[in-house]
Amino acid sequence: MELNEQQFVKGFNDGYVLASHEPKLLNAILHNTNPTNSYISGLSSGQKEFELETNIKDISKLRQSRNQDRDLEGR
Repeated sequence: MELNEQQFVKGFNDGYVLASHEPKLLNAILHNTNPTNSYISGLSSGQKEFELETNIKDISKLRQSRNQDRDLEGR
């Protein structure tokens, strides 16, 4: 499959937005299609990027909460 950069970027951006607002719809789309073109590959990559960023934010919040708990215990 030849990568069409414009289609990939469009798919990536759409995938990121769908992962944020309509994750079930995006999962259904990706589950029922094979990455046969750059747009679909971009959709998948956009979803993965959103999930990665979300996980990083969650880990950061957990660390911050844990540090606050330690500060309270130390007082």
